[in-house]
Amino acid sequence: MHRNRHNPTTGPRVRRTEGFTLVELMVVIGIIAMIVTIAMPQLIPILALSTHEGAARRLSGYGRAAMGHAALSHERVIVVIDLVGQEYWSEQDRFIKPAFPEMQSPALGQGSVSEADELLQQFEDMATEALVAQANRVPRQETSDPFAPRSSSSDVRDRMNSFDAQPKRELKREEMGESLLQRVRVPEGVYIESVIIGEEEFFDGVLEIELSPLGLDGTIEFVILNDDGEYYTVVWDAITDSTRLHQGLLHLPEINDYV
Repeated sequence: MHRNRHNPTTGPRVRRTEGFTLVELMVVIGIIAMIVTIAMPQLIPILALSTHEGAARRLSGYGRAAMGHAALSHERVIVVIDLVGQEYWSEQDRFIKPAFPEMQSPALGQGSVSEADELLQQFEDMATEALVAQANRVPRQETSDPFAPRSSSSDVRDRMNSFDAQPKRELKREEMGESLLQRVRVPEGVYIESVIIGEEEFFDGVLEIELSPLGLDGTIEFVILNDDGEYYTVVWDAITDSTRLHQGLLHLPEINDYV
């Protein structure tokens, strides 16, 4: 009896590999290149506008962040606008702690303590003596000076006078390092053309805008220009303590400006 050894139903199956031929891939790449070539001239203005608008929106958001920080910290914030270097950043006053001399404190033992700790101990002693005097009704000495110290605390006045002899803390302006208030450089192709403060318009130099915890003293406008001559105007509004963005110029130049 003859047996078919090559029966396709019982023999091993060969798996067919599917894919694209080289010709098909070349056709697809050619179509993609043609679409990019046609669409690129129309996409370039959109990309440029996005950079222009993004720079304007970032300046608007920067103003909101500075106003919010001044209100929450109850300290003024100075926003510095460098129209020459085309960048802006924020600064704040910082107290410089003076170097206090070391001294011996009898009240705290023979150890060496700082003057700040000594002043704190003096304040606590004064508060304790005032409470004890009020509770025990300690009588005053007979004297014509109504502010004479009590016999139980004759050194109070000397302690009060010692505060005036201490070194004063100095203020120093430092650049802020908060993430929302770090130094920002305007992107290439975009420029802060001018800043309008009140009725004055500034085109160069370094400007300082003070933001108090209560907000701005007056409305400020920033004119943002790109290489294509298009404008955005960023407004820091003193009335609403917020910012807004306008496409184009809010204040058109006078005719005399072109003469």
